[in-house]
Amino acid sequence: VYVPPVTVISGPDTVSTFMKSYSLQVKVFHIDTEKAHDAAETIVDALLADRQIIQMMSEDGEVLDDYVRIKRVETRMIDQGVAAIVLTWDSSYWYNRDKQASLEDINFSDGVIKREQD
Repeated sequence: VYVPPVTVISGPDTVSTFMKSYSLQVKVFHIDTEKAHDAAETIVDALLADRQIIQMMSEDGEVLDDYVRIKRVETRMIDQGVAAIVLTWDSSYWYNRDKQASLEDINFSDGVIKREQD
């Protein structure tokens, strides 16, 4: 198995957030293409059985409280004895915001300005 760096595409999401779409192509090697594809499908089936959730781990192998939910999974035969698993997921991030003073007292009226009685 070979895991290359992730490909990232960024763009707007909502009025408050932007989105990053991640794509990861994991290569699976075997003695022939069909066996590589079968091995890739076995890995994908295990991922799907866990509701497409991948638990994050530290570089030391410690399980973290964070996870990634995979949006799309596909397998491809890409070369002799090589199959690929393509994983895609999205994450949203908040835009930076200027700090604003909070409103302490708000008085709402019916919207009609009333003149004092003579």
